[in-house]
Amino acid sequence: MIKPFAFLSFLLVLSGSVMATNVSVVGLFPNAAVILIDGQRHFLKTGQHKGGVRLISTNSGNAVVQVDGRQLTLNLGRENTGGFVEAPKKEALLVRSNDGHYWTTGKINGRAARMVVDTGASDVSISASTADQLGISYRHGTKATYQTANGSIVGYQITLNSVTVKNITLNNVKASVVPSNHPILLGMSFLREVNMREEGNKLYLVPRY
Repeated sequence: MIKPFAFLSFLLVLSGSVMATNVSVVGLFPNAAVILIDGQRHFLKTGQHKGGVRLISTNSGNAVVQVDGRQLTLNLGRENTGGFVEAPKKEALLVRSNDGHYWTTGKINGRAARMVVDTGASDVSISASTADQLGISYRHGTKATYQTANGSIVGYQITLNSVTVKNITLNNVKASVVPSNHPILLGMSFLREVNMREEGNKLYLVPRY
């Protein structure tokens, strides 16, 4: 299991020319940010760039970016077009555990489930035994092959009716059910729908709707 935000060392920032027409900040972390460029999310550390967008600096409230040669200060939701989307009042606060992870007891399809934030997981990932305990019917899902450190395994891709973290509930969330013993991973199929802000040992999740 990858530690939260440990994916920094694995993420490749690709070079190339991108003419940014819409740029917004959807996640803020110490010396890093998740930046939405023309609808595509990119994780940049300070000094890194994606096409014509370079991350200059971040703090708990905004990020300074250079967009096609222009320096801008962007809050969560502010785009280079000058528009501003007011952040929703609803937010979920998670506190980092002693093991360095952000754990939470939420709900999957209305049933209580212990899960851990994992930005390295593309979907919400559930072991087959846990899915059985939660009454999730996954065997009619789409079979898929997953690569692990121990080789290839076959699992199922499904859509969960709902996933709840604190007071945030998202519907129709993609998930993977695999034959393993890992805890429920709250992956990017949920996290990409929220703005994330890390302050010290606290992680704030704010829904984008």
